[in-house]
Amino acid sequence: MERETTDIEYKEKVTDTFLKTVSAFSNETGGKIIFGITDRRESVGLSNPEKSALQIENKINDSIQPQPLYRISADTEHHTVTLKVEEGPYKPYYWGNKAYIRRDSSSVEMDIMEL
Repeated sequence: MERETTDIEYKEKVTDTFLKTVSAFSNETGGKIIFGITDRRESVGLSNPEKSALQIENKINDSIQPQPLYRISADTEHHTVTLKVEEGPYKPYYWGNKAYIRRDSSSVEMDIMEL
């Protein structure tokens, strides 16, 4: 498994922090988030990948403006969920009134010049 980069991120569980990464991926060239994997790339799995996939979908639909382009797939064998976010056609994409971009393996708030 590769390390976190500008276009891949690992999340041990589903928390709202992944939403700034969705914003950043949408504002740039896209990327993927794999849930059920630690930052050290250890598989810890999710207890219910299908339920987690629905939770992820609802959080994105309720929180990111405008609506980003994405695909979600649940892997019941490995207990992970992969979220593939496409580069968005209607930039900037906001989460919590802030727009984000990627800086190496981190999602950071855009400054006024980037907006």
